[in-house]
Amino acid sequence: MMQFAATTAADKEGKETLTLALKWTAPKKANTWIDAQVASMTAGGMAMAWANEGITEMELASFSVGAKMATVKLDSVGQAKCAATVKDMTIVAKDCRNGACLANYLKAIATAPSSCKATADWKTKWAASAFTVDAATKGASMSWTHPVDAEGKTGMKADAKYNFMAGSFAQSNSKLLMAGTSKWMAVKITAAGASTLVAASVAATAALFL
Repeated sequence: MMQFAATTAADKEGKETLTLALKWTAPKKANTWIDAQVASMTAGGMAMAWANEGITEMELASFSVGAKMATVKLDSVGQAKCAATVKDMTIVAKDCRNGACLANYLKAIATAPSSCKATADWKTKWAASAFTVDAATKGASMSWTHPVDAEGKTGMKADAKYNFMAGSFAQSNSKLLMAGTSKWMAVKITAAGASTLVAASVAATAALFL
């Protein structure tokens, strides 16, 4: 199961930062099938996306996942603006071998009615922590940070509504073992005060296997 929490805080100078913390937890009951898939996994991938309230502008990051989920490497981050919402995630349910499901999704949203177009030379303001795995609990975690201000000059506007989603797949050589994605999940940002954590949005999905 994946859980995320979005919190904002301000430093002594009043500069605000959003922290998006992600945590993957193993089922309370042992799942030998999932354990077996992870043990035989030779490679995989993961994607995370952040979008505006209407899901017409989004920033998407893709990752390569190593054998047995031991390593996660950021491959790319890009931004796209669309003529219509791209909230429909059904295209991701198609074959995910070698990340085909993500490629199919991006290809689909580039056509009408969404007609998404990538922003050239996009430079993200998100900063990511290392992806860590707890061998004892079989859980994992990572976090992202992004500057926030009242007018949205930094790209993230305080007291605004956004959406977040994540998906992943695992394979053994050319055989797809498992894949899953969350739905788009609403995140509400509330302006921070002083140096106190004042906003939180938590959601979970069992659809994300890794």
